Amino acid sequence: MFRRFILAAITIGTLIGWDANASSENSKVIVGALQEATEVKPQLTEFHFSAVVEFTQKNKSAYPNVVIDALTESLSRTHNFSAVEQAQLVFELAELQLKSTSPEMAILTLQSLFPLSQQLPWDVYFQLEYKLAQMYREAGQYYAAVDTATTAYKVAAQNQYHLGRVLSAKRLADTFADIEQWASASHWIQVAKKDSQDWQDGANLVWLFLEKSQWHENKGEMFLATQAAKRAIEAADAHGLASIYFDAQLRLAELYRKQYQINQSEPLLQQLYNKAQTLRDRAQQFFVLHEIVELRLSQLQYEEAQTYFDASERLRRFVYLDSEPAANLNRWMSWQKARLAAGQGRHLSALAALNDIDETLDDSMLTLKAKQLNRLGRADEAHQVYLQLKQDSLSVGLDQQRFRFNYLQAVSAEKIQLQSESLSHLNQQYVGLLSDFEQGKRQKSRLLIALVVLLHLVALTFLWWKYSPKKAWQKLHVDALTDCFNHRFMSFCAENWIQHRQSFSIVLFDLDDFSAINEQLGFSQGDALLRRMSAVIRELLYSDCHLIRVSGDRFAILAPTFTEQQAYVLAQRVRIELNKLGAEIQSMPKDITASFAVVTSDHNHSVEKLLSAAKLALSVAKKQGKNRTEIVYLD
Repeated sequence: MFRRFILAAITIGTLIGWDANASSENSKVIVGALQEATEVKPQLTEFHFSAVVEFTQKNKSAYPNVVIDALTESLSRTHNFSAVEQAQLVFELAELQLKSTSPEMAILTLQSLFPLSQQLPWDVYFQLEYKLAQMYREAGQYYAAVDTATTAYKVAAQNQYHLGRVLSAKRLADTFADIEQWASASHWIQVAKKDSQDWQDGANLVWLFLEKSQWHENKGEMFLATQAAKRAIEAADAHGLASIYFDAQLRLAELYRKQYQINQSEPLLQQLYNKAQTLRDRAQQFFVLHEIVELRLSQLQYEEAQTYFDASERLRRFVYLDSEPAANLNRWMSWQKARLAAGQGRHLSALAALNDIDETLDDSMLTLKAKQLNRLGRADEAHQVYLQLKQDSLSVGLDQQRFRFNYLQAVSAEKIQLQSESLSHLNQQYVGLLSDFEQGKRQKSRLLIALVVLLHLVALTFLWWKYSPKKAWQKLHVDALTDCFNHRFMSFCAENWIQHRQSFSIVLFDLDDFSAINEQLGFSQGDALLRRMSAVIRELLYSDCHLIRVSGDRFAILAPTFTEQQAYVLAQRVRIELNKLGAEIQSMPKDITASFAVVTSDHNHSVEKLLSAAKLALSVAKKQGKNRTEIVYLD
């Protein structure tokens, strides 16, 4: 027995000093030996727990899968741990699973603590709900995330945990922002701001202003985003927070750059760089240089951008970050390197830089990759990238729409239920009053009851119509005649793409001499033609393209990621199909034609500028004989 204890104790020492060459199987052996030691000497339980924690902290960054196996094996013998110790190990395991496996697995791990919830102190229970909210958010389960974050906020409020209230409110705000429920998001960010002010937490207040700035930017509200950044600077200055003050100023410079206010961004960046040099803060110098690189890239000044990028690379070793922020920074640097190489015509280097990005490429990265492959004559590979881009864009768009619709539907159903309960209560009151009527007035009572029931049904019908999210959304974004999207939807999509620097093309077109058709055949026949034309075109479009009715007989096709040539081919295809409509519809003239204009966004022009240029090209097509397509090349 004593010998077994000595061997187990040696194993504990091995665990604490465990080297980087241990395997998954070794980790199980080590943890098993630790469990054996605690069975021989129960008083070693605490030491065993400490050893597992030290093992986890020492190796989770470099060898996450090994640590996952060790924690899983250790937690399989829960009798060795208290409820609080189990919770701590579960939290560690869930964090690793989130990064290495899947958020769904992390959720299951955290949910395993629920049977112990009555044994957990309130602060540990808060952590459980708070962490679970984040896991749900990562998994796209937004309603569950809202529910758990709300529970976390209530626990924090009940126990006067000010930081917990701020963090929970912020998580609620972030979750609502994910599904673009901006009113709810704004409510919770205001709650977080008030809690920070009450607590006199200047740092959180500054970060909340910065968060609000990011939301406004996501919504395309650049002026409000800039104002929020300025508020963050003021709050940081008022609380004497020098480091965060620098971050807020750098954020303001970034916003100026994105609005092409170079005369505002450039001097601010120079000021920040000079200050960082004076303080000999190489990390701050690094981040300023990277923003200057972005500024030069936005101006297509590739040689200057390369100079600043090279200078920043020399400072990279002075920037100390945790694993996740460090990975994001490396991704950012690789993305800059790819754009620099592409701008200088070094297409192979651009592809190599994109391949250095560990995670999945976003739309902008995929678009750049496809362009570089095209430049190298690898058209088949470029085509596959474009197909991936379209599929990813469609999938993300559908998911977002699904979450937003489901949330709105849930909210609407709740409102209708409340209204129904109120009406039911009123109905009961009416019935009670009617029961007191004299027998000679029964006929009138029946009529009155029928009237109340009828009003009840009308009210419910009206409420459903009013609060139906699908109907409200359709009313705002869908043309009633053709079932196409309308100008409001086009502006929303295009502005969002421009803000996120996603390339897209607009194909603007209208029927030639449509007014003559209306005069000869009547408006009802003209409407029938527009409906038929819309149905035909929708059958021709790719799944991620949108048909828009701009006005009257003028339509547009939004084609995300399409180049000028791709959009031109699409326009020609639609034009040829429209020529066949006259033969399909007996009452229509046989020579139905349409004129087209194609314009492609380069992120430097507004939606209005793009449409104005397209309209001008469309008039040129009309003057040059109609039934043709013109391409607009913007300066």
